[in-house]
Amino acid sequence: MSRPHKHPKSSIPWFRISVPKDLRGKIGKSEIKQSLGTNDPNEAQIQLARLTAEWKSRFQALRNETVADDLARAPELVDEFLKQLADRRHGDLDGAIYALQKLIAVRALTAWGPSEYYGRGANVALGYDPDPSMWENWETDPDPLADLIPEDERNALIEPEARLLIVPSTVENGNDQRKVESAMRMAKCDAVMVHIVPGAGGSRDVMFTIARHRCVPGWLPEYASRVLDGALYFTPIFEPFRPLF
Repeated sequence: MSRPHKHPKSSIPWFRISVPKDLRGKIGKSEIKQSLGTNDPNEAQIQLARLTAEWKSRFQALRNETVADDLARAPELVDEFLKQLADRRHGDLDGAIYALQKLIAVRALTAWGPSEYYGRGANVALGYDPDPSMWENWETDPDPLADLIPEDERNALIEPEARLLIVPSTVENGNDQRKVESAMRMAKCDAVMVHIVPGAGGSRDVMFTIARHRCVPGWLPEYASRVLDGALYFTPIFEPFRPLF
């Protein structure tokens, strides 16, 4: 238990308690000081115990208020964070959400270590090859997140249940990429969305949108099909430096 403190200008002992750092902004000071109001050592000890209990209770109540305030503001804070992320880095809200999904997936799966990450094909599922330096000390100091996904469930997370989803773009589905992404995650495979585009003189052209990286899908629009060396490929129509599939 803490002890009464002598005051340089009074014979009456004082109570002192340090304010926790996380509450100093709310309370406005770093220490609480208060006279114990008595010279009697026994009475002073009783007052000291009472004030100590009271202030510790106040500190906890203020912490609870802070948690409640944070929880009440959580949706607003998340919305503002996503808006800023979209505006500054990814162009739109879907891009920001995609980036966060990929960050979480990469963080969880790279915790497995390089052999398992590549051995199970996580690099294909995520479309991400990490910098080898991130695993420099993995053998001696494994990532604590490695056990987040049980070993017997890891294949189910990564291995595809289908080779490719081919989805017609229709008025009914409204080119709904979110529905396609949900199907990709369930089937654990990539997807191709097929568009019929009106051409000159009443003709119709076929254009494709490629969806890669089944865990956190990314979209590549405006592809055409081509037969090259006897095999079917999807090639970019307007941007030749895009990947070929």
